Amino acid sequence: MIKVLLADDQELIRQSLSFVMSKQEDIEMVGTAANGCEALELVEEKQPDVVLLDIRMPEMDGIEMIAAVQEKGQNPVVIVLSAYSDFAYAQRAMKLGVREYLVKPVVVDELIGAVRRAQEIVQ
Repeated sequence: MIKVLLADDQELIRQSLSFVMSKQEDIEMVGTAANGCEALELVEEKQPDVVLLDIRMPEMDGIEMIAAVQEKGQNPVVIVLSAYSDFAYAQRAMKLGVREYLVKPVVVDELIGAVRRAQEIVQ
């Protein structure tokens, strides 16, 4: 079972992706967060295998959140979901060890495939 945490500031995105992901037999949604601060707390509490993370969020953006998780010595696989196809965002994320950078609107099958590929790293 792949434990997944989703962090996105758009409620509709959180609800719809969480619903779709929770219907997969091999994926357990362990939580959702509306910003990087909430996501950081949930990573500590829930210990997800994979974090689906929006790059731009209030309070703490995705880049800051990834750095904070790494400082705490935690290592979930991070998949970025972003509306920004700007190379600079992707490059910054990849330097922090992000596994994949998916541009919204994301195809659900593509996202599920990315989570399942992440399982290979987790095991």
